[in-house]
Amino acid sequence: MKRPAATPLTATEIQEVGDLLKARRAELAAAREALLSVSPTGEHVVTEHGERAAQNVTGATDDARAAIEKLELAEIEHALAKIDAGTFGVSEDSGDPIGIARLRAMPTARVTVQEQESLEKAR
Repeated sequence: MKRPAATPLTATEIQEVGDLLKARRAELAAAREALLSVSPTGEHVVTEHGERAAQNVTGATDDARAAIEKLELAEIEHALAKIDAGTFGVSEDSGDPIGIARLRAMPTARVTVQEQESLEKAR
């Protein structure tokens, strides 16, 4: 693995993608806050078996969503740290530039499209 080089992106491109990352981070925080505010005590009196089953399914879905969002937030924080370090837009595997089109579509991308395709074929 090559050591990442300095970013090949312009300051405007970095700002644009950084804004996308920060907006998504804010969306995740708002979604988490909304989920927590639905039941501030976490308590709900269950009156019927069907309601208990629905509550269990909803709880499992919420837990899965929370786990996915936690991973996404970690990726966002990683990308923002790379912006701060001046290495954003550079593949973590090869040190090659990651195209701005890919970063606009997937701001948390760690590798180039070609490297991602190779990784997926190897699976």
